[in-house]
Amino acid sequence: MRPLLNTALVVSLLCASSVAQSAQPSLPNSRKVPRQKPVPGRQITPQKEQAISILNDLFVKTIEFADDKTRINTQAQIADALWEYDQQNARRQFTESFLSIERIEDEERSFPLFDSPKSFLRIGLLRLIAKRDADLAERLIKDVLKTPTKNDQSLPIKKQSVRGNLYLNLANELIPTDPRRAADLIPKGFNSGFGTELIGALKFLGREESEVADKLLRQALSEIQPNPERPMMDLFIIGQYFIPDYKDPASHNNNEWNDDSSNPSQPIKPGLVEPLLNFAFKAVTIESANEQKRMSDAKKQKRMVMFDLIDQGTVAWLLPLFEKHQPERAAFIRSYLGQIEDAIPTPVRQAMNTHQPTTVKELLDEAQTKKKHFDKDLLYAEAARKAKSAGDFDQAIAITEKLSDKSMGMDVSSILNSATINAIDKGDVDAAYRYAKEISDPFDRAKALCKIALKSFEKRDLQRDYELINEAENLIAMSGSASEKVFPLLNVAAVVTAINPARGFEAVNTAIEAINQIYSATSERGRMGFILDSATFDNSLGVLARTDFQRALRLALAITESEVSALAQLAVCRGALVESNEQREESGGEEKKPGRKSARPKVGKSS
Repeated sequence: MRPLLNTALVVSLLCASSVAQSAQPSLPNSRKVPRQKPVPGRQITPQKEQAISILNDLFVKTIEFADDKTRINTQAQIADALWEYDQQNARRQFTESFLSIERIEDEERSFPLFDSPKSFLRIGLLRLIAKRDADLAERLIKDVLKTPTKNDQSLPIKKQSVRGNLYLNLANELIPTDPRRAADLIPKGFNSGFGTELIGALKFLGREESEVADKLLRQALSEIQPNPERPMMDLFIIGQYFIPDYKDPASHNNNEWNDDSSNPSQPIKPGLVEPLLNFAFKAVTIESANEQKRMSDAKKQKRMVMFDLIDQGTVAWLLPLFEKHQPERAAFIRSYLGQIEDAIPTPVRQAMNTHQPTTVKELLDEAQTKKKHFDKDLLYAEAARKAKSAGDFDQAIAITEKLSDKSMGMDVSSILNSATINAIDKGDVDAAYRYAKEISDPFDRAKALCKIALKSFEKRDLQRDYELINEAENLIAMSGSASEKVFPLLNVAAVVTAINPARGFEAVNTAIEAINQIYSATSERGRMGFILDSATFDNSLGVLARTDFQRALRLALAITESEVSALAQLAVCRGALVESNEQREESGGEEKKPGRKSARPKVGKSS
């Protein structure tokens, strides 16, 4: 198990985001919608009827959005906001938005293993739909790629793979609430092969129904053939199923990761050993043949040490299992392991077999023995990371100061931000403020001050709240351009709104002035990719809508850029429609439905 754990860590490290006008803008004419039958405990007030009408109008306006991703995400959020009040219309909007993805031109993937932009959109939308209507989500998956677009060059097998990945993502969403249905969906993703989606879904299901997950893995190992081009990567991904989940990684020291491989933390269950080894033997056989072809090729390909290390760790993990359960095949596996190890450069092999310093003290002592600044900096940077992970932020900062090349280590501001958050979590406002004051970037410092203000508000220290907010506002006012100020100003507005809604309107007004200043500029740079999500306004305008819907709506309408104004209006309407827990209790609404909560792994790959 140790080689596989270490390899997983190596891979993760290598792979390791003008409103102040005297004349108030007029509100849109509310298009009358049929009064919906209220659900138990929920009353549709005239204000909510207006919000519903505005959302329906906004859905039509989104068709003109220039950016497809913003359009689809906004349409999905509109449908989601409408669901509790008009399921029929919301279901139509979800469907229209999902099917419109097929009309988007295909783009190149940013990295071969990542989802394509279209797949990423489908997955995000399906996750939202699944929470509302799993049947609708499953029907929409069946319709994926039925009608190819003019530039769609996908082969049938590729289309099946796309559809399979969507089934796996849907299953992943349903596991916490309906694990049996999720289990029925997972085999529909087998045609996608062994990917992180399949193993992630199986591993997540295993936390709810371990025997069902094991049975599905046995089925997958029997039905899915190794990928002829990357069979060893299939094996590596399968191996992740057997790596135990550490719910609190910080509580595990390095020694636990380096336990002897003969004593694995999570033994493979007897019923899985035989199908795993049969699949592994086929994968190694295919890769061995591929390697012979590469070696005989006149034009030798450049080797990737990272992939050799992955293969070495995977085969080293499997070899003891072959020796115990399939000894007749062990010699072949051992021979292939030797080939991989011979291909790894000598310096890398030596480094792997040499004891490496692990504690902060060992790293600092080792750094003192190095003559080259580069070698010293590598050790100092690692020591600073370990000190930060251990919560010793002062030591991490002191170590970082030793770096000759500051770019090699963790930025001091990053450590200070972490120290601030850590102190806030502990309720130590004074320590948090001490760290925040040392953050060099004014906008990062302002953000930290806002977080401290919220914690201070919890302690009912209102005077200190306003002092912190004023300090943050002054920092923002004296720093940067309008485009740099918008998000810090919205962050301040969100904090002020939580503390004092009346003052929150003024804070949002200031942020909108900056937004309008940007979009009124002649430079196109300020117009592109600036605000693309209604969530930008949720904690300010969305919250204020519950205090004064009409005033919040006027602020959203005062944004001169139509698309950004639409996003702000969506946040306002969503804020008016989504009831807080306190409102539900007061109205005698249904209690929050109990459900099993599970830590959900990231199954899909992001683009």
